[in-house]
Amino acid sequence: MPTWLRFLVVFNVAVWLGACVSATLFIQPLFFTPEVTPGLVQKYTAGKIAQLVFGRYFALQLWCGVLTALFLVAERLTTGKPIAPARIWVLAGLLGLLGSGFWLLPKMERLHLVKYAVNSSAAQKLAAGREFGRWHGVSQVGNLLGGIAVAWIFWRTVSPVKLTRFDPVARR
Repeated sequence: MPTWLRFLVVFNVAVWLGACVSATLFIQPLFFTPEVTPGLVQKYTAGKIAQLVFGRYFALQLWCGVLTALFLVAERLTTGKPIAPARIWVLAGLLGLLGSGFWLLPKMERLHLVKYAVNSSAAQKLAAGREFGRWHGVSQVGNLLGGIAVAWIFWRTVSPVKLTRFDPVARR
């Protein structure tokens, strides 16, 4: 693979992994700490800001995933070597997981709105809160699995290429 293409591939996956780690370990927990709620903003506002931030995080993940898929195709075209099936399956699973965000994020936004709406009854707020909690748990598991998959893709991307005795580079 040409050096410039390898740089772009590694850079893309490094950005993706960095976003996963920072969002999961640092940014997401920050919104609901005692310093933020109820100190600076109310829970509804903190949740709304979190939704905006994670909407952008979701878009970044989609871009990185699509770029990774395009880079796999470019790698295949430039090297002529087949792509390992594990890489294809992990990336396809990850893109499928990210695709679920197109229906999950709007669903969670609606539930958040009902949970904090002044015109919602106590029963509606309670039901929306429970359902939001369940879907939030599902999204957290998906985020964890996605982070593990991105870390694996990063590891596979930066690992040294195995040369065989039949490889022209290895005979030099």
